[in-house]
Amino acid sequence: MYFVVNRCVVVCGAQVTREDASETTVVGCVFGATPHIVMIDTFELTFKPEGNYVLTFKNEDKPGAVLEVLKVLHNDSVNVASINVARDSAPHATKAITCISLDNNLSAKAMKMIQQLPGMTSVAKIQLN
Repeated sequence: MYFVVNRCVVVCGAQVTREDASETTVVGCVFGATPHIVMIDTFELTFKPEGNYVLTFKNEDKPGAVLEVLKVLHNDSVNVASINVARDSAPHATKAITCISLDNNLSAKAMKMIQQLPGMTSVAKIQLN
């Protein structure tokens, strides 16, 4: 089964259970020969996973929210391959989702620091390779 979202054919839609037992819906499609994530829960985005890891989190949609995460990554010597921030498509939403492709792994200490930043929820790291 397939359907069309944003003029592309959806090739994968999945309900994912996170380590904290919460559930997330992820929809992906292929542009040309390149896979992209086009929706996570109610967040519409166009994100091409690359690098070796992907860091995802939901944050308050306000200035400086992502900057604090980037500071932690910088201090942990983690290189960012790409970043995508998308607002919740629900009316009057105050949350955004951020997906960051990383070339190298972040330390457990850095992960904990990110999880403890104000306004951060659903922080997860995905290993691609």
